[in-house]
Amino acid sequence: YFVTADLANKAGCVDLCKKVKEKTDRLTILINNSGATWGAAYDEFPESGWDKIYALNVKAMFYTTVGLLAKADS
Repeated sequence: YFVTADLANKAGCVDLCKKVKEKTDRLTILINNSGATWGAAYDEFPESGWDKIYALNVKAMFYTTVGLLAKADS
């Protein structure tokens, strides 16, 4: 099954993990397939844009992996 979620912040990641835990008692595979980019040249790249990209591309992967690790098959 698929679960959609807004992973742009930790609360969204926690909510995703909660939904997955409600649907299954084990996790065989986790596909962290979210990401974003910002359409600006490096010298014009705003810090707010970098913060959004980092939150979605790096932090979300960490939060979902940690949040579902206990459900993973060992």
